[in-house]
Amino acid sequence: MAFKEPKAIRLAFHDCMPYTDGTGGCDGCLNFKENDDTNNMLRTSIAILEKLYLEADFPEGATVLEASPKELGMSRADLWSFAGLVALDKVQETSKDLCSTMAYNLTCNDWDSPCFTEFPLKAKQLFKTGRSDCTPNSEATPKQGYLAAK
Repeated sequence: MAFKEPKAIRLAFHDCMPYTDGTGGCDGCLNFKENDDTNNMLRTSIAILEKLYLEADFPEGATVLEASPKELGMSRADLWSFAGLVALDKVQETSKDLCSTMAYNLTCNDWDSPCFTEFPLKAKQLFKTGRSDCTPNSEATPKQGYLAAK
């Protein structure tokens, strides 16, 4: 299983869903005990992002950071949201390429609207940091801070 754009977008979406009690959302955690069926396919993607979050030298071959994103003060929630935004941007570019080669059948077969519409620049500038991570599950290991307590 690879970490591809659709999974990053799905992860950002699932992360921003509130818990059953109405709290949470966009907090860098998922509940696998209560929502295993809907969240289970995200485990590999989460593991990759968690490694990126905790290690300054991951992935291999990338520029080594002075410290991990966590040590630099970034929240896991911000990382997941940012990954979703980058993935959405990549999907948009792919759609543009498919439209330019007339491969409309690979763009959801939406024949009633233009094949490609530019993502508004204003929307790209909406990303803000400052999200807070959830309180992890009491059974979570130090490398499983993404397991929701709720």
